[in-house]
Amino acid sequence: MSLAAILTPLFGAIAIGAIAGTFRLFGEAEAKVFARFVFMIAMPLAVLAFILTEVRLDPAHRAVIVGYFAGFLPVALAAFLFARAKGYDVRRAGALTFSAVCGNSIFLGLPIALSVPSWGSPYLLLLVCEGVVAYGLGTILLSWPPGVSGGPSFALISGALLRALKNPLIGVTIGGFFLLAIGAVPPPILVAPFGFVGAIAAPLGLIVLGLYLIILIRRRITLPLDAAIVFVSLKLGVFPAISASVVWLLTSEAALTQATALFTGLPPAVSTLIYAATYGAGEEEAAALLAFSTLTGLITLTAFLGVVLPS
Repeated sequence: MSLAAILTPLFGAIAIGAIAGTFRLFGEAEAKVFARFVFMIAMPLAVLAFILTEVRLDPAHRAVIVGYFAGFLPVALAAFLFARAKGYDVRRAGALTFSAVCGNSIFLGLPIALSVPSWGSPYLLLLVCEGVVAYGLGTILLSWPPGVSGGPSFALISGALLRALKNPLIGVTIGGFFLLAIGAVPPPILVAPFGFVGAIAAPLGLIVLGLYLIILIRRRITLPLDAAIVFVSLKLGVFPAISASVVWLLTSEAALTQATALFTGLPPAVSTLIYAATYGAGEEEAAALLAFSTLTGLITLTAFLGVVLPS
């Protein structure tokens, strides 16, 4: 598929959301409702339909998981230590750390991955990793008890991971792969409704992204320049560089390497702001980083696709 064929509808949907936000047709309340619908219903159904009709299990995909963790661990540690060195408490540092390791894999990356042959399967595996590990880490840090300087309790960690596993998108992804593994894929006529409803996920998710861009720009929240440079470099540069390099060294497969680079190099997800607002910690920092990283990430994403798609 050509670069124009992928980017034209993608950026067009983002532009529609931005226009709707500019003329105040929808505000933040509606954006949260739309985002919840995509996140909780439409996208899980789209992913389940794709798994049951298109995905094939490949042993080489294990290298993708190794590559993800190889990039995730140093980036998360570097982001947290830098935020703490800047004077942020654990929860505010957690909001920034979460933004550095959790990409816009659902609204922005997934429509791209599902449209490029051979990217879908490894991308969905990475989605499971992120849903459990990144969201688990974000929950632990953002719900850190105020004034507690010691390590988190087992109950806090296990509870955070359990909440991540209850995420509908992660649940249906794990369930879909389980059905594939045991050879119990439902007939196409039963899978068709999933794809029919899920078809709205990508365009609506991108409209939400455009809407949020306008909302964030209106807030005029800033982040210190050195912090913005460090966190954007970690998310858009260091993370994909490490992860993709490890996958290439282990497999020498271009498709797996490209899917890994796409996934790990996406700008922060809208859910990083929603999480920060939910836990009442680091919302301004997350909002500023989300706005700056999204605008920067759309440029780097376009450049990345322009390089890899012709090959």
